[in-house]
Amino acid sequence: MVFFLQTNLKPRTNLRRALTQIYGINHFVSNYCCDILGLRSNIIVKNISEGRLAHLARLISQFHVTGSELRRLLNEDIARFVRIGSYKGFRFTQGLPLRGQRTHTNARNARRRNSLVPIRRQRSQKKPTRASALVTRVLLAKSKLRQNRK
Repeated sequence: MVFFLQTNLKPRTNLRRALTQIYGINHFVSNYCCDILGLRSNIIVKNISEGRLAHLARLISQFHVTGSELRRLLNEDIARFVRIGSYKGFRFTQGLPLRGQRTHTNARNARRRNSLVPIRRQRSQKKPTRASALVTRVLLAKSKLRQNRK
């Protein structure tokens, strides 16, 4: 594994594809950065030199926010929307779509992504079986008989 920008990259994969494993870098940014450095399109991660990796890291960090820094910025933006009480912040706290999508159906992704607490399906309670129901009836009948004897 090659550790690059706080991410482990698989050594046997194409560099342009491996860069997309870094949070905040998509195919376009990956191809753009490799083209600026003049890297071949079929270069493999383990074959690239340390100097080129350092130059690539400087280029990416100069123009793009990636990794945990990007996650922190996104969480700060969401917290700001909630703090100022905007409509978007309200939708975030309710776990609903933010940009006008319908909510009667098809809001599953929004509920999954916007939830502060993960949504878990509730387990259904087991129905009593016939045998357990019969046992409870017998026990009730015995207790009634004991009460009548006293």
